[in-house]
Amino acid sequence: MLTISRYFLMEFALASAGVFMALFVTWISADTLLHIDRLSGGIAESLRDTLFRSLDIVPLGVPMACLVGCVWSLTRAVRFREITAVRAGGIPLQRVLLPIVVSALLLSLGLALFQDRVLIPARQALIDAGAGDQDRDAPKFVAGRWWHASSNTILSAERYSAESRTLAGVNVFEFDDSRQITRHIRAAEAEAENSGDSIWQFRDAMVRQFADSHVITTHRVSRLQSDLGMTGGAIARARTPPEATSLRGLALRVREFNGESIDLIALEATFHGRLAGPLAVLVLVLLAVPFAIGDLERGDSLPRALLQALGVAACFWLLWTLAQVVARTGTVPPALPPWAVICGFLAVGIWRFRALKE
Repeated sequence: MLTISRYFLMEFALASAGVFMALFVTWISADTLLHIDRLSGGIAESLRDTLFRSLDIVPLGVPMACLVGCVWSLTRAVRFREITAVRAGGIPLQRVLLPIVVSALLLSLGLALFQDRVLIPARQALIDAGAGDQDRDAPKFVAGRWWHASSNTILSAERYSAESRTLAGVNVFEFDDSRQITRHIRAAEAEAENSGDSIWQFRDAMVRQFADSHVITTHRVSRLQSDLGMTGGAIARARTPPEATSLRGLALRVREFNGESIDLIALEATFHGRLAGPLAVLVLVLLAVPFAIGDLERGDSLPRALLQALGVAACFWLLWTLAQVVARTGTVPPALPPWAVICGFLAVGIWRFRALKE
């Protein structure tokens, strides 16, 4: 039985690899044609960017390649009466096909690792390359706070809301030309008139004035204006988007989050989507096996099984997309929609796999 299982597993692996390579090469070719004008600016950099962009097909391409590879290899076994021979020999069919399911589970784990260690850094590299030097002196988010230094100020803030263009928990040190501290401003909030304005309005600020090295005066003002040398737009661009953040980074941002609730929902939705998404490989393989085995007496098993499997895959991806959208609305816990779709289809796949006739 081990030899038969190894044979079916090898057929599945070769078919899936061939389908994936066809998808990957097609994607690279299409992307190259869409950005062919950039080749004149530097072939090496353009090809690198094309490769990095093409990695985005992997989370979708691997599950679909495994689905098609599973249908292709098993319908071939049906056509050559190999499945009939397995059943006639009294060998449990589910045990023979179990290595394919196990390999799909391992591919799911490998896909999750690939997304976190390869795809995410590639996305970040593309973001950095696109940014160029425009935000070379952009603020940095370190240890749960925003930090920024300009020619005459150093800023530290707890959080920034792009919707209200407001910094919260602000501390600012101002310097003179000789780099001596002239003023320290501490305020609950600082607001910019617009996202492109470096002038910020402080509310209810505590101001320490350093007249000289021996005299410090303290007073409170209801409103105060200061040029921080930094715009709200620079802060928004400096924050790595969730889709370019690793799982560990997402978990840290969720745990340390103290900003707008809508941003927290997006972070949690991305985190759970990233965790659950790779299981699509296992889900689609479990769903494909029963379609591929199908009715042994029919001669059109491949087109019929492939059409059925692709139809179920389309339903899965549609519901998965809707789950991602619903998770970001805040109407339900962000973890619920993606895990509900994955677990629901996984339960159906296991049930159909267990229902295979021996």
